[in-house]
Amino acid sequence: MSLDEFVNTVGYYMNNPGVEPAFLVVSDENLRKMGVEPPSAEAIEANVRASVEAIKAGQAPSGFEDARKKGVDLGAQGGEAVKTQGAGLDDAVKKGRTTLKP
Repeated sequence: MSLDEFVNTVGYYMNNPGVEPAFLVVSDENLRKMGVEPPSAEAIEANVRASVEAIKAGQAPSGFEDARKKGVDLGAQGGEAVKTQGAGLDDAVKKGRTTLKP
């Protein structure tokens, strides 16, 4: 298959996602007529085994996905509550909001 045919085929399937690719079976005799030497049973088996190993490798964890550590519980350290310094601050803010200047 030429590069142009390959690109056109891929483009066709991308533009038509509902279409299933055809699986064609060609006899060894017809493959030889087309100038293609048919693979041996051993070569096919090696290809299938290599494909299975590649799929397994793709499903293995990458090592970048470490288990998440438990978050730090700051409440357990027994710290003190924050105290506000301006006791009358709330009153001053309320007074400033309600006072209308002429």
